[in-house]
Amino acid sequence: MKYVDMVTGKAAEEISGLEADFKAGSKYKALTIGREHIFFKKLMKTEYISLCEVNRVFRRVRPVDAGCCPPLTIEEQYLVAVGRDGREYEMHVGDDRHGEVDIRKILEEIKNIGGIEMGFVKDGQRDK
Repeated sequence: MKYVDMVTGKAAEEISGLEADFKAGSKYKALTIGREHIFFKKLMKTEYISLCEVNRVFRRVRPVDAGCCPPLTIEEQYLVAVGRDGREYEMHVGDDRHGEVDIRKILEEIKNIGGIEMGFVKDGQRDK
């Protein structure tokens, strides 16, 4: 499997540690939470971000028009990891109506790892 770093966009040269972390991690559909990384399967590759590069994580819900029968709207869920560089790395988890993936469980697991802030903070409202 090809592992691509979300921060640099480059493929990993040494994958044995990544594979071990991926295989031992908790699986949530396309998302895997390892001891040291968050992995996101995307077509023929797996993107990852090191947990030591993550400042904060939160759930983003985005309404999407279902298209076939207005006014049917689906709420798509994303896990967003905010990197130490301030960039947001968004990972699609699924739609909210089927409850296929409980993003709250994912957030709780990341919270238990420690050292990562939880929740969305608007610009300028963060305590310094």
